[in-house]
Amino acid sequence: MEEIDTWRLLMGYNAFEVVKSLTNLVCISAGELENAVGQPVDTHGLALNNLSVLVAIILLTAFVYRHRRYFTNRTRRLF
Repeated sequence: MEEIDTWRLLMGYNAFEVVKSLTNLVCISAGELENAVGQPVDTHGLALNNLSVLVAIILLTAFVYRHRRYFTNRTRRLF
C-alpha cells in the first residue's frame, strides 16, 4: 500500500458507528437503560436520539465518500 486512504479509515469507523447505533436502538430497551443509569429514561427521546445520530453518521459518510480525493494522504504515514 503506497499511500494511506484516510477516507477508507473514516468509512470503516462510520460503519462501526452505524452498527453501534442500530444495536443501541434494537437491543437495549429503555428499562435496561433505566436500571443501568438509575434514572427514568424517555423511550421516545432515546429512539429519536439514536435515529438522529444514525442519520448524521450516514450523511457524514456520504460527504466523505463524495469528497474522498481530499481525504487521500500521499505519504506512507497517516499524520
